[in-house]
Amino acid sequence: MTTDAAGAVVMIRALQAGRAAAEAGQPITVCPHDPDAERAHDRALARMWIRGYSKASTAEVDYSG
Repeated sequence: MTTDAAGAVVMIRALQAGRAAAEAGQPITVCPHDPDAERAHDRALARMWIRGYSKASTAEVDYSG
């Protein structure tokens, strides 16, 4: 497996983990990745995890105030 493919697998696993957390009813705060990390790779993992979570989450957002 090349380095690019290995990196893609890690990102897909983060996406799947986020989806699984949402489906299990866990709060988004259980994300194991730091969205404010110094390394771009770590921030990207957080973004993918949150993306997976948001795609599977059924929680509604109240924008009324």
